[in-house]
Amino acid sequence: MNKDLILNEFSRVSQAMGWDSLHSPKNLASAVSIEAAKLLENFQWLSDIESELVCEDGDINKIAGDIADLFIYLNVLCHKLGLEPWDIVKDKMLLNRTKYIEQIVAKDMVQRAAEVYNPSPQPASPGMVRVEIPRSQAGNEAVDWEAVARKIANSRQELEAQSNRLKERHGKDDSHR
Repeated sequence: MNKDLILNEFSRVSQAMGWDSLHSPKNLASAVSIEAAKLLENFQWLSDIESELVCEDGDINKIAGDIADLFIYLNVLCHKLGLEPWDIVKDKMLLNRTKYIEQIVAKDMVQRAAEVYNPSPQPASPGMVRVEIPRSQAGNEAVDWEAVARKIANSRQELEAQSNRLKERHGKDDSHR
């Protein structure tokens, strides 16, 4: 769906209802916050795994409607502020990528320096998980992004397996009722 279609339809409904004067940037930002709260309400008491299964429930249409409302209000707000939604998203993603890759490299450099000056293994704090960032064979500083992607895919597969086990258990529990 293109942005102009969204803006034209929003404007048509807004004019028909006499709401044009109410759509200031402040009010649109408030509407975004309210719609985000409505979206969150769909997941409020669900576990992480239950939230993964929400697509199978009848609630998906309400969730889709809440997401659509957010998308509409954000597009209208961008228009009011003279911003191009896809440009600001692209710029933010590039900024995040740079920021977080730099953090990974900095943490790795600190870890390497600590290993040089203190080679004995340090006990991990309770509840802490040490994550190894795969390195390519080309050099110690290069992050092996393919290995990182494989780890992410494996974690998704594990989540799916846990979800299937939950579905099976839930199905068995329902049959006893």
